Amino acid sequence: MMNKNHWLALGACIAVVTVGFLYFQNQPPKSTGVAVVDLEEVARVLGRDKEIAASLQQRKVQLSEQLITAQQQVNKELAQLRANLGPNPTQQAANELQQKAAQYQQQLVGMQNQATSQLSEHGLEVMREFRESARPVAVDVAHERGFATVLTRNDGVLFAFDETCDITQEVIARMKAQAPQTTPAAPSGPAVAEQPAANPVIQASATSPASAQ
Repeated sequence: MMNKNHWLALGACIAVVTVGFLYFQNQPPKSTGVAVVDLEEVARVLGRDKEIAASLQQRKVQLSEQLITAQQQVNKELAQLRANLGPNPTQQAANELQQKAAQYQQQLVGMQNQATSQLSEHGLEVMREFRESARPVAVDVAHERGFATVLTRNDGVLFAFDETCDITQEVIARMKAQAPQTTPAAPSGPAVAEQPAANPVIQASATSPASAQ
């Protein structure tokens, strides 16, 4: 028969096991699994796609104007050089003018390539800014749903996923709620009929910015 000390020791062991079980039972579950968010849909619903397109178009126009100004300056300088040669230039002078024109053309091509690169970099930058603004929201929503990782549907590596892992609509709702509320200003004069807006669709691809003109 167990003496009193044995019963006390057994009771202490049971108490330790019980407390440990209750402790682990009350701990929040660790996040596991992968959540999926469609950033293109987020941008579309929030109107950020139009903001991005407008930013790209504005930058494209700026670069195009710079190229046109450079082209006009080159044409002006070449015209002045031709005028200075007179009606009967020597062969050497004509060759020098031709070389000068080729140099100018090469410079213009370099400026055009640089402008195309700048437009591409600008597009990547505005997209990066949008992704960074959506990142903390997507992470918070994913963790609240018990997911440890977030992937986007727009990176070309996600072939299939469980629809229950899609947090796109929750991210949209959260970002809408966080967006600053703006109150439109009251009109100060008689209403003026608005002209229909132009189609905001642009083609910010590898084409030259000069094609915007």
